[in-house]
Amino acid sequence: MGTVLKCFRHLRELLELLARALPVVLPAIGYPRERSEPRRKLEIDVVVHDEVYHELDAKQLLEAFDLKYDGFSLEATEERKAILEEICKTLHREEFAVDCRERLREAGYINAAQYRFCLHYRADRLPDGNEDLVRATEEVGFNWFRR
Repeated sequence: MGTVLKCFRHLRELLELLARALPVVLPAIGYPRERSEPRRKLEIDVVVHDEVYHELDAKQLLEAFDLKYDGFSLEATEERKAILEEICKTLHREEFAVDCRERLREAGYINAAQYRFCLHYRADRLPDGNEDLVRATEEVGFNWFRR
């Protein structure tokens, strides 16, 4: 399955969807050219919330990502450290950035969670583009995002 957030308007036209339909995911149908190994996922107790949402602390999240990415580590270059610090400071203020800098210094490498949410997907830029999603939902009559 894949996300369609960048092309949902085109898909609505292409698939001739009803006026109040908004595609969210597009399943792939068919057979792959070659078989690949299944990707490791986060453990079920990390992603499934039974009746109520449970927030994981930093240690639990790091353990979950270490398990999924099997001890992934990336060299902590000066450029990468600066990006991590900038994102930590932008999202959570100076104290959090100091804590992140200290953890990085102690570990000596960038872990999977730091890589995913700071270097691969920049957490400070994840909200970018959401305004387009809000407008698209409003176009089909869903107005619950606005207050």
